[in-house]
Amino acid sequence: MEIHGLHLLLTYQCTFECDHCFVWGSPWQSGVMTLQDIQLILHQAQELGTVREIYFEGGEPFLYSPLLFKAAQLAAQMDFHVGVVSNAYWATTPEDARLWLAPLAGLIQDLSVSSDLYHYNEMVSQQAQNASRAAEALDIPVGFIQVAQPEATDSVASHGQIAADEPARLMYRGRAAEKLAPLVPLTQWEELDRCPYEDLANPGRLHVDPFGYLHLCQGIAIGNLTSGKVAATPQGDANATLLAVPSPVQLSSTFATIARAVEPAIVNISTMQLIERPRSRRGTPRRTPNEFEFPLDRFFGPFEDGPTAERSLGSGVIVDKSGYILTNNHVVEQATKIEVRLDDGGRFPARVIGSDVETDLAVIKIDAGKDLPVAKLGNSDGVQVGDWVLAFGSPFGLQATVTAGIVSAKDRANLPGSEQFQRFIQTDAAINPGNSGGPLVNMRGEVIGINSAIVSPIHGNTGIGLSIPSNLAKSVMARLIAEGGR
Repeated sequence: MEIHGLHLLLTYQCTFECDHCFVWGSPWQSGVMTLQDIQLILHQAQELGTVREIYFEGGEPFLYSPLLFKAAQLAAQMDFHVGVVSNAYWATTPEDARLWLAPLAGLIQDLSVSSDLYHYNEMVSQQAQNASRAAEALDIPVGFIQVAQPEATDSVASHGQIAADEPARLMYRGRAAEKLAPLVPLTQWEELDRCPYEDLANPGRLHVDPFGYLHLCQGIAIGNLTSGKVAATPQGDANATLLAVPSPVQLSSTFATIARAVEPAIVNISTMQLIERPRSRRGTPRRTPNEFEFPLDRFFGPFEDGPTAERSLGSGVIVDKSGYILTNNHVVEQATKIEVRLDDGGRFPARVIGSDVETDLAVIKIDAGKDLPVAKLGNSDGVQVGDWVLAFGSPFGLQATVTAGIVSAKDRANLPGSEQFQRFIQTDAAINPGNSGGPLVNMRGEVIGINSAIVSPIHGNTGIGLSIPSNLAKSVMARLIAEGGR
């Protein structure tokens, strides 16, 4: 298989929510490539030796125009033929369109503008005309991508890409499968013996989605270029495979880069609690043996009867530059005093903004008098079993500790001894007492989980750590900040 073109979906986010979209693009979609992702993909394409064309599309790539401009510059510097696909929402006037396109002049050899009745109320919209005029003025070759509505024409023309002598067979994907497939004649499944758009044995071009997954036909995933697990290798060696495990040096460098970027946003949380101890016959609390230790930063030992002051340690991650910190509820529950220590050594008192027992999440806030470094919350729905992850926190009070592992399982639930009903991300990255509230981070440096529990008979790491998915954490955090109640 010889690949001559890569189409990078910079984002799934789009200004439209079109019925004909193969990738479920919408204004509410998540998933955006990072510059590091793009650099990694471009270098792999260059090493492959057969890739000549790099296209940037989406979603709508101009929603992240600085990233698009830099990516196009990098691809042009590597002597790729560079193209961009856009719906031209930005081309409100010819003058505005020229401002938007000027950074791409001399870098791209093709601007493809999507314009049809799915995007606008006319096949060639005013925005498309403005973009075309601006592109011509800047010597950027420009063309239109138009998709007719299937009920208004034959199915060959409705796709806009099939040769006239091709049989009228359509295979929709994404939102188009839901919205448009019922509008065209059905085909018996026995006749769907090949893709009418791509030669899957030798497709020539592949798509890379915002999460790094490599696709045939924008739907058949065959590997991942950015998660740290796989990379393309050039042909030539008869024993070579298309995908290969990266070298330990490459992986180590990736870990170090992520650690440097994320560590400034990790905090150590110490609390003081006044605890009324239950009395037992010998003056020590009763405890039922249980291999599921929840929370993970609970230490056990003999206590004196009556109320005692107890100190505990945990972790947290700064999610807003004004000082909002996401952590576990059990880290700050019943705390009479909370102190946060930043990565730079600064210490500040904190107050609880809100906490939720059911999800074991809490939001606290400090007033540092300056903008604080933050960690980006990623999309936990995009996590795959086998993905590399890093766990950050302060195990046993050892601040700024980073451990590495993989995602061992998703949607882990029904754990013995746990009264919580959410589904966890399971990882074998070392998690110990004190890691509670620290983030689990993917290879893009995004938080995809909040470390919360371990399964262990020895009260320490045994390779089974559990994290609350970031998508759940985001929704709970927003509610807690809005309501501000415990």
